Amino acid sequence: MEEQKIQILIVEDEDPYARLICKALESKDERYVVTVAQNLQEALSILVKSKPDLIIAGCLLLDGKLVDLYYSILTVENNDAVLNSFKNILQKPLTFS
Repeated sequence: MEEQKIQILIVEDEDPYARLICKALESKDERYVVTVAQNLQEALSILVKSKPDLIIAGCLLLDGKLVDLYYSILTVENNDAVLNSFKNILQKPLTFS
């Protein structure tokens, strides 16, 4: 039985950081399929076509803020899973043990 791939979207406008995150993820687990968007518009375009399991994003990008992506997702059909994920992030972005 083939293991299910985990789709990860990285939204990062600084290429060195995006490459570092990609390399770290891809070397950690072969199931990770990583896609990179360098701006909010590109991220939204990807989200219209596919639903990633995880989004890793910088808070401030050249073309806006991460919260701008959240509001843009409101226009995408079948956005419930993505919006529920954002709700958790926006309510509780960090956990300290």
